[in-house]
Amino acid sequence: MCAALDFPLHIVFSDAFSDEKRHTMAAFGAFVEDVASSGGKITESLIKAMIARAEVCLPAPRRVPMSLPLSESPQSSARTPRSSPSCAIQA
Repeated sequence: MCAALDFPLHIVFSDAFSDEKRHTMAAFGAFVEDVASSGGKITESLIKAMIARAEVCLPAPRRVPMSLPLSESPQSSARTPRSSPSCAIQA
């Protein structure tokens, strides 16, 4: 849905999860950021690290009047795609 509407999607993921999921999300246009796991295992500390990273990437809340159709919303005419999220770690 995000790709169809040209909205950027940033997924905080981990190398402990399947490569197929990562590749599928990236193929649909998501920016997938990996948080390193300890030996490829899903642990409590990994989940907490992923949540902490995702919280850094949360955008400021936007309000769109619910009475307007999407084609008339303020964001629809000013929407511009981003190549990568501003919170992404640049290598």
